[in-house]
Amino acid sequence: MLIIDFKDCENIDKALKKYKKKFEKSKTLLQLTFLHQIVNF
Repeated sequence: MLIIDFKDCENIDKALKKYKKKFEKSKTLLQLTFLHQIVNF
């Protein structure tokens, strides 16, 4: 699970960009796709 610290004074767009970068770095989507292919095999 990805956690992003969000400060009250921080812009929501900036926080979403941080989340997106962290999500891409973690390669979560690739792992889910791989597992989905194995299960459906």
